[in-house]
Amino acid sequence: MKIRFVLLGLLTCLWSIGHAQQKAKTYLFIGSYTEGKPDTGIYVYTFKTNSGSPKKISSIDNITNPSFLTLSPDGLFLYAGADTQLPDTGSVMAFKVDATNGKLSFINSQPSGGDNPVYVAVHPDKNYLINANYTGGSMSAFSLKDSGSLNPYAQVITFQGSSIMKSRQEKAHIHAAVFSPDGDYVFLPDL
Repeated sequence: MKIRFVLLGLLTCLWSIGHAQQKAKTYLFIGSYTEGKPDTGIYVYTFKTNSGSPKKISSIDNITNPSFLTLSPDGLFLYAGADTQLPDTGSVMAFKVDATNGKLSFINSQPSGGDNPVYVAVHPDKNYLINANYTGGSMSAFSLKDSGSLNPYAQVITFQGSSIMKSRQEKAHIHAAVFSPDGDYVFLPDL
């Protein structure tokens, strides 16, 4: 059995779903590293908010290092930065979320436009997704279809610069890509 390290603070999304004839469910989505090869990398649990106890309900196999997950604002789609910490360009993946049982269905994948995608965010209007490529020192922007699928990236912006401590940061390392609440601005912190 492999030991998986999961950074829950960065890799989880909680999602509550309310239905008129059902009790509200809260789903917990967890992304994890897969030792650099295709394996089970995204897990879905139900989560009891009153006790904190989770119950695994499904997982996504044949995925490599899905390091960060995010939901679309309407909760219909899950997006993952994948193929992280590998020597080649990473990818961004799209999944449809089944609101009745929390299961994920793969929609599509696109190259991330840089190495080590570590953060993905969906614009409040659900038409765009941005991605931070840590090792590549870049961000990429994708348009989204109504089906939740990703178009190829429309733009990649590569950042320049380093820290005064060259041993700590020899070049740009973008580690988040966050839309402002109104969607008018993008924040891209560099290490």
